[in-house]
Amino acid sequence: MNAPENLVLDTQTITVPFMSNIDDDLVGSVVTFFKVQPTQSGEDWVTELVNTSTATVSIAPPLLFDFESIAAPSGIQKELEPHQKVTLIVDLQQSDTELWQFYGAGVVFIDEPPASQLRVQTEIKYQGQRLVITIDNVDNNLEFTELAFRYIASCIDVRNKGAGELKVFYSQDPTIGIRRRKEN
Repeated sequence: MNAPENLVLDTQTITVPFMSNIDDDLVGSVVTFFKVQPTQSGEDWVTELVNTSTATVSIAPPLLFDFESIAAPSGIQKELEPHQKVTLIVDLQQSDTELWQFYGAGVVFIDEPPASQLRVQTEIKYQGQRLVITIDNVDNNLEFTELAFRYIASCIDVRNKGAGELKVFYSQDPTIGIRRRKEN
């Protein structure tokens, strides 16, 4: 995710759990919530990470989603790994004069990884103001990949009472990292 140019943030690693013990295999899921402030001016769109426990927001650092794995998984464990997932929920922030909605699929990928490495799905909700990105089916041998994309959103000037021109805008390129971590 992007921060203003003069602000440098460390990468935050988020672990997507896969825990196994003698009695249970637990396949995990991570949900992360963001607010994005789009702009027509060509300036960077500000992405904020929302702490869902405290409802506080902060500029989103670069994120690395670290999918846990087992070094020597059993047959059923191999079948469970693809069901680990990350869900990114992105809400467009609105202004009094502009109505923003995600457009098309909500994102366009710069270099989309092959489907054999991972699956990325998008869904637009709440009259186009929320984008849900789901990442799953991460390959057992994926060492690291960057998922670079741009948000796509349309904007209408609400002062024109519906007679405004629909304009489509692209954000700068936020990037998230994804890897499969092997346990010993």
